[in-house]
Amino acid sequence: MTDLPEPPVPADLDLRDFRWMKLDLTALFNSDFNATADDTAWRAGVTLWGKAWHQVPAGSLPDDDATLCNLAGLGRDMKTWKRIRAAAMHGFVRCSDGRLYHTFLCKTALSAAAEKQRREAYKAADRARKSKSGSDGIPPEKPPGIPSENSHMERERENKNTPLPPKGGGGGGGCPDWEGIPVDKWEPDRRGKSRPVVAGWHIDIIGDKVLEAAGLPLNATLAGGFKPLAGWLRDGLEGDEIVAAIKAAAPGMSGVTASLARFDGVVRAGCRKRGAA
Repeated sequence: MTDLPEPPVPADLDLRDFRWMKLDLTALFNSDFNATADDTAWRAGVTLWGKAWHQVPAGSLPDDDATLCNLAGLGRDMKTWKRIRAAAMHGFVRCSDGRLYHTFLCKTALSAAAEKQRREAYKAADRARKSKSGSDGIPPEKPPGIPSENSHMERERENKNTPLPPKGGGGGGGCPDWEGIPVDKWEPDRRGKSRPVVAGWHIDIIGDKVLEAAGLPLNATLAGGFKPLAGWLRDGLEGDEIVAAIKAAAPGMSGVTASLARFDGVVRAGCRKRGAA
């Protein structure tokens, strides 16, 4: 037990009220699983992903063949299950709590949990604003930094066509925080959307590009949040160089736990090298 890895998601991660699960089709169709599994194993494997999504913790399955056979849609056909087990369970790893966790699926589950928390935070803040507006007559406004339910899709569409903003300028204090990070100011982008600025950079845009470079989903749960990114920007590192350094280093990083602090050394070294060139 002691040699097994720790579970990559919290033990109480519950997504049973999520009917939908994001599926990266490019990753699926380019995977070894898609290339090697026969039709029966492929169907059983994808079925198990869906069943794991609604287990607690999300992204995991019990390490019991009879249960897995049934969850895979094979009923009691253990002969077929034993034949396809290795292919159908591709990507699942046994962890120290005795359960099987799918590495890629767990990343998606953490992203969905973060979105759920943000949605609940927005609803709570909205109720508070409506309550306040009833007493002082001020119409409620959606505060900056709290995305809508479809924010991940909106930000993906927008950021694909939005270049990194040029560095420059600063701002005064007293601004609302973004993701718990003090910002210099909030300013409208070319579409009129209010964005947080740190050291002259739109940190929310850079944040999404950093997540993509690190191979993490948008709205991923980050240990320590985006504070390392804010520190790099305030130390004078360029946003596009940060993204490039993380993209170059990410393939060599192992593990599921998402933390930008893991990239601190390579970011500072990579940006210094480019700055000195």
